[in-house]
Amino acid sequence: SDPNFPFSMGITLENLTAESTNESWTPTFLKKEPTLVHKLVKLASFAVYWNPCSKFLDYKDTREMGVLLESLIHKKSQDNENSPQDPSTSHHYILHPVSGTLKVILNKSEIPDA
Repeated sequence: SDPNFPFSMGITLENLTAESTNESWTPTFLKKEPTLVHKLVKLASFAVYWNPCSKFLDYKDTREMGVLLESLIHKKSQDNENSPQDPSTSHHYILHPVSGTLKVILNKSEIPDA
C-alpha cells in the first residue's frame, strides 16, 4: 500500500442475538427442556466495505477510539436518514448493510415425528 493513499477494509455489525422463545416467538427463559425448542436469531446491519482512499483515524485514548469506531457502523435507525455528517455514508460497500430475522424450531425428541 502507498502511504500517501491509504485504504481501509472491514466488516461492521450493529447487533447479533440468538434467543430462546416460546411458541409465539416471544423471548423467554426455558425452565425445562421442551421437545420443540424455538430459537430466534436477529442480525442487524451486517456490512462489508472497502474504502480505496481513507483517512487515518485520529484519537487520544481508547475510549475515544471506541466511540469513533462505533460511529462507523451503520445503524438500522439511519435507514431513513441521509445525513451528510454520518461517517458510515463514506463507506464503499461490497455488501451494503443487511438485517434479518431467522426463526428455528428444533425437535429435541429422541424419536422425531415421521
